Amino acid sequence: MKSVELQFNEALQGLNPVQRSLFNKHRQPKTTCEVQLNLIEAIVRGEVKETTPIKKNNGKGDLFVEGNPFFEHYAGGEVITETDKTVAKKESLVESVCKTNNCDEAGARVILGLKPKAPQGLTKLQEAEYTFAIKCGFSESDAMKLAKLPLTQDNTNPHYTR
Repeated sequence: MKSVELQFNEALQGLNPVQRSLFNKHRQPKTTCEVQLNLIEAIVRGEVKETTPIKKNNGKGDLFVEGNPFFEHYAGGEVITETDKTVAKKESLVESVCKTNNCDEAGARVILGLKPKAPQGLTKLQEAEYTFAIKCGFSESDAMKLAKLPLTQDNTNPHYTR
């Protein structure tokens, strides 16, 4: 009587290239020769077949990113994401971080990873200009000057407004 290892080697040599690739896909690492021999026999009998992966969508859903501002009009308004919830939690922690770390509100916002609060009295557009200037590396005073610049038209392009 032949050993299981010898039977396994003979069965493995008898596989054609398609069956061998199928065997390599389905075999589990560190399994016994007996289990692998059973797999080869199932492949030869036709019980194990090549399967093609089934796509769950046609790929159009890959464009959507949760919280993407370009797709807000589909939701009918502002999109609330998980990050908005965590920002709200961090906002509530600012006061306690001020007390525990003995710092001001701006320092607590830096510790929590929140963006700095815009100064009072700015419109929404001016606040956006201010935060953009801060992110670009402007000092707070320069960012404030930039935000408070009046909207003007360029002489060369009548449609240009800041």
